[in-house]
Amino acid sequence: MSMPLRLRPWFFLTVPLALAVAGGTGRTFADAPPTRGLYWPTAYTLRRGETQVQLFAFTSPTNPLEFFEFEYGLTDSFQLGVRPVSAVFGDVRVWGKYGVGTTGAVSLAIPFGVDVLLPAPAWSVHGGWVLSWRVLPFLTLHTGIDLAFAPGMVLRPYAGLDLDL
Repeated sequence: MSMPLRLRPWFFLTVPLALAVAGGTGRTFADAPPTRGLYWPTAYTLRRGETQVQLFAFTSPTNPLEFFEFEYGLTDSFQLGVRPVSAVFGDVRVWGKYGVGTTGAVSLAIPFGVDVLLPAPAWSVHGGWVLSWRVLPFLTLHTGIDLAFAPGMVLRPYAGLDLDL
């Protein structure tokens, strides 16, 4: 059984303005909507057995070790991800996302994760929600809130848009 590998072109603008580009197979948005923008997740999940590899997947523009991430769909509504290069250097980031559901053009998901920085043990646990709304055939809006405990509490709202060009 072969695992589908998703490497498709997509553009995602975040607030403040940033642009990410990933090369790929040329599938349409409806076939493979982006599961992650430049900095934050969307409400879409990978299908069961589907793999996504993303280069230049920076969560922080100040950390050059975050340039590569790997995600895998365990079920049609649940996926897990990791940044293997940064993990080798002691910056372990593991996350998941549960797709709550889709009604018409609106999808809702619950992303969560754990970050551990070694050798000086520093950690954070975070979770929240993200809503993706397909406004036009080529335009999707994403909004969400991430609540992090690191060990203090940080509330990070975010918004972005996805253009399927």
